[in-house]
Parts: sequence; structure tokens; C-alpha cells
Amino acid sequence: MIHARIGIDLDNTIVCYDELFAELARERGYDVPPRTSKTAVRRYLCDRGREDLWTGLQGEAYGPRMRQAVAYPGLVEFVQSCRDAGVEIVVISHRSRHPYAGQPYDLHASARAWLETAQLRDLEVFLETTQAAKIDRIAAENCTHFIDDMIAVLLHPQLPADIARWHFDPHGAGKAEQPSVIRIASWQQAQALLQRELHPNPPSFLVTQDPTLIELVSTLTEELGHGPAAAITPLPGGRNNRVYRVDAGGERLLLKHYFRDAEDPRDRLAADYAFSAYAWTVGARAIPEPRIADAALDMALYSFIDGRRLQPAEIDASAVSHAIDLTVLLNRDRDSARARALPFAAEAAFSIADHCDAVGSRVARLQRLIPTDDLDHQAHAWIASQLLPAWQAIAARAASDEDERILPPSQRVLSPSDFGFHNAIATSAGRLVFHDFEYAGWDDPAKLVCDFFCQVELPPPPALLPTFVDRIIREMALADDLRGRIELLMSVYRIKWCCIVLNEFLPAAVRRRRFATGAEPDSRRAQLAKAMEILDGLR
Repeated sequence: MIHARIGIDLDNTIVCYDELFAELARERGYDVPPRTSKTAVRRYLCDRGREDLWTGLQGEAYGPRMRQAVAYPGLVEFVQSCRDAGVEIVVISHRSRHPYAGQPYDLHASARAWLETAQLRDLEVFLETTQAAKIDRIAAENCTHFIDDMIAVLLHPQLPADIARWHFDPHGAGKAEQPSVIRIASWQQAQALLQRELHPNPPSFLVTQDPTLIELVSTLTEELGHGPAAAITPLPGGRNNRVYRVDAGGERLLLKHYFRDAEDPRDRLAADYAFSAYAWTVGARAIPEPRIADAALDMALYSFIDGRRLQPAEIDASAVSHAIDLTVLLNRDRDSARARALPFAAEAAFSIADHCDAVGSRVARLQRLIPTDDLDHQAHAWIASQLLPAWQAIAARAASDEDERILPPSQRVLSPSDFGFHNAIATSAGRLVFHDFEYAGWDDPAKLVCDFFCQVELPPPPALLPTFVDRIIREMALADDLRGRIELLMSVYRIKWCCIVLNEFLPAAVRRRRFATGAEPDSRRAQLAKAMEILDGLR
């Protein structure tokens, strides 16, 4: 197990002030709606020329009214899991001793009093008065990790280079990802990420007769009350993870053993299981039921559903309607605390620039391909001469759009991500069941729609796009400008799927396939031809 000493910022990282600032503004006669973020309250007041009021509210919120602020969901559990694992926690924050305007409250005393009442009284706490002093303190305390809502702190040139930098961004206000920074949307996501670091080398199995595998799976089935696993059968078809059927206690279960790689920090198990658990809670039954998970093993058990892959001719209006039904159901309670605790989707994007940056990063990874044989050289040449110019033209058109706003939280949705009929099966009764939510989370509905219609394995008929968009706008209370955003981004996502098809040329994808199947099938030639076909369709 690795040694870890985690530094955490206080304001807007541990302490959530969103509802408090909204309440303070309402007390002064401003009609600020509930569930408004602190940043939105500031923008609301400053747009009305009340910067002075905002400054005064800060003194109240960080002073005597701080007792009404709450810890972010999952924070206390994160701290307790660190204590249980022997991980040290230290709070390092910077705030002035007194407000810049108004009454001279002791803001440091207010912070320490809040920590005393928030089940955090035994933590080490350092309250500095300047950002520079805060950076010095982080270094002096030998932190291995630092978690902060301010990206400027994490990118500060004086911050020690070997610190793991986690950007706490529950409202998705951050711009494009920074190479040295991991963006987290919730403390539940932070806890899962830490578990992966503490247990970096879980056992890896392909042979189901391995007694260690049987023993470990049996610990899961026994916890479910089923006794030891009677049989473990590998299943074909998994391209990212290993999948098995487990027979235990008269029940069939599905075991997923999730891929892990140093170049891919995504916690596949945490995302898949948390999203499935939420979906099951809100009544979704077109998915496998999540039964139990073990983060240290990167394994989870789900209900086993006997079914078959769909055929292209079956992807019709009825099938698309089933997909819309699931999307709408997942978002029925998206204002709930449990929904808000879910993380961002993989490559979540909340502005046009975010979308383009994510796809541009994929193109850049392919450009860095180091050819090792003739087929690699052929792909490298095509990427440089065809894919890159096409992407540059599409990105320029998207960038010319004048709307640089960040998509507000009210217009974001819970997206299954990688959502489509390639991740669905049909039962003998004709029921469609969707699976694999390891990329799921909060996202722009435009990305959900574009990915759904751009995925290449079993794409839906393009003629059904208006039906899909009409229904989610109407049934999920989304703004009508979603239509224009989808039209602007559709070609951006065609390029993204071109890049996904070419993942077979990247080392991380090869390792993922080898993990899932135990073999190294060379599908590069077919994938290059498919990418060429996608790009031709854009012209």
C-alpha cells in the first residue's frame, strides 16, 4: 500500500456555501432561485451592479453565518475512509483574518468552529492569509495530494511538481482538462480514485479454474448470502473488461473484472456501479441490477440477463423509443442530492470549447503515433494528410460560434455515455436491456445525442434524430437551443468516432483488449478502412 498525505482546501472544497449565499441574497430582497450555486449568486448580483453587496455577503457567510453552511455530500465519508486506511488528512486553506468590508468578524475562528461541529474536529488545520503562504504550507506539510476548487492553486508554479493535483469541480465550471490535473465532480469519485491508488495491483485472472479467483468471487457471493461460487464461466464479447457468468446459490450473476492502466486514470468500476445503482434506485429496469462491488479487486457482480446482440434491421423507431424512455427515466430526479453526487461523464463538456478540446486531444494522441510497421505508417500518413485537415476545418467552424457560455447546471443531464445499441441485448421476450455505464455521468445533452447517433457499430437511423431530440426537450424540460448545439457539434463528434475507431493503433487500447480477451487480434486494417469511410461521409 502506498503512503499518502492528502491536503484539502476548506472553502468551496470541504464547505459548500451554495444555499447559504442564495439565502443571504434572498434576505436582502433578491429573487435568487433555490439550488443556485455560489458562483451563480455572485454573477446574479454583479450583473445588477451590486459587487458591494457580494463583498458584504462574503463577510457574513465566512463569518457568523458559516455555521449554516454544510459539508459537500460524501466528504465526511471520504475522510473516514482515509482514517480507516491510515491515510493522513490535513486542511490547508487561505482566507483573510477579517472581512474586506463590513463588521470585523474573526473569519479564522469561524472556520475552526465550523470544523468542530462537522465531525472533522480532529483534523490538522492550517489557515493562511495569502495564497503564497498556502502554497508554502502545502510543500512544508509534504502533501502527496492536494484537492482544491481553485485551478490556479493546482497550477501554481511553486507547487511541488510531484504532488497529485485533484480539481474539485462539482458544478462543472472548469474549462478544458489540464494534463497534470485530475478533475473530480464529487467526494464519492475522490474516494473511488483514492482506492485505486491505494490498491494499484489487483489480481488478474483469465483461467476460471484458478483457485484464487474462485475464492475471491466466493467472498462476494457469500456476502450476498449465496454461499461460494459453484461455477465461473468466461463470456465472449467484452472489449474493455473481463466478463464472466457466475453460478452461486441457485442464481446466475454477471461478474465484471474492470481494466486498469497507468495511462487511463478513469475508475471504470466506480462510474459503472454508481450509475447503475442510481438508475436502479429511480426505477430503471432496462439494465442489469447492481448487486455488490469491491473496489480493491476492481470487480462487481450484477444480475445475469440472458439475451442476444441486436441485428441492424432491429434498430428501428421502437428500439430508439426504448432508449429515449431510459434516458428520460434516468433524469426524472436529476435535481436530487443522490443524482448531484454522481460524477461527470468521461470527457464531459459544458461549452463548445470543451467539446472541441476533448476531440482535439484525441486527434493529437493519434498524431503522436510512432509507426512500427507498414500499416502504422499508412495510418500515420492518412491521419496527417486527411484526418487532421478535416478536423482543423470543423474545429474552426465550431469555434466561430459566438456562444461561449458555460452550460448551466439546469440544462445538464445524466448521460449513460457510450450509449447505444452496441451496448444492448434483447431478451427472448423482446425486452431491450442496456449495459456498460463506465463512462456515464453528468454531461451536455448535445453530447449524449451526438454520440448516440454517431457510434458506428449499430447506429440508429438518422431520420429518427428529430424524434429523439423532440422528446428529450419536451420530457426533460430542456431549452430549445439544444437543437442548434446538436447541429453545430454533430460533425465534431463524427471526428471523435473516427478517432475511437483508430484506438486500435494506440498502445493503451491494445493493452485493454489484451486484458479483456487474453488475445491480441490485429484489427487495425479493418479499423483504418472504417475510419476512412466515416471521414468520407463528412465530405
